[in-house]
Amino acid sequence: MPLVFADEVRCVAEVDSSHVGIARRRNRVSITRQKKERDIRIHRRLELRVYGPLGPEIAHRLERLELDLRALDARLAALAQRIGDAPLLFSHPVYQYLIQRYELNARSVHWEPGEPPDETMFAELDAILGAHPARWMIWEGVPLPATVRALRARGVDSLVFDPGANTPAEGDFLTVMEDNARTLEGAFVRDDERVDE
Repeated sequence: MPLVFADEVRCVAEVDSSHVGIARRRNRVSITRQKKERDIRIHRRLELRVYGPLGPEIAHRLERLELDLRALDARLAALAQRIGDAPLLFSHPVYQYLIQRYELNARSVHWEPGEPPDETMFAELDAILGAHPARWMIWEGVPLPATVRALRARGVDSLVFDPGANTPAEGDFLTVMEDNARTLEGAFVRDDERVDE
């Protein structure tokens, strides 16, 4: 099937030579609109072929998901602005997507939340902190209380940011990420939002 449509050809053929510049701009807008409308019609036909009668519902849910993910991205971007260049530590090298996307000033170690770090691991951490004085370590799960205490003694507090690698007991990926955003918002409160305790 050719990709040229009769309406598009007719628009071009009707261009009056005395108004060529204006007509060309209008034609480009008209053709673009027609192509978009054509793409929507093709998309709807494909939805029906692939998904059957559920196609419109799936498309609606996909659209809502995309809006929710864009809102989450904007929320995390605002948090990254708030964090700025503050040095951060991540307990595990699974956060590179977060570090890159939001341009965080971060270093990673390879610690498990349910396992106590040994002396070698703390020595490596102390070396990192010498050049990268982070006040927060972000974990994939709740760290052991003894680990939290040892980090606090070094001036480092702990936060959990679940990377969402597994299906959560409740909710879905988006609710996990929204919980993560709330956790970060609570930790990185702007100075003008601080409440004296």
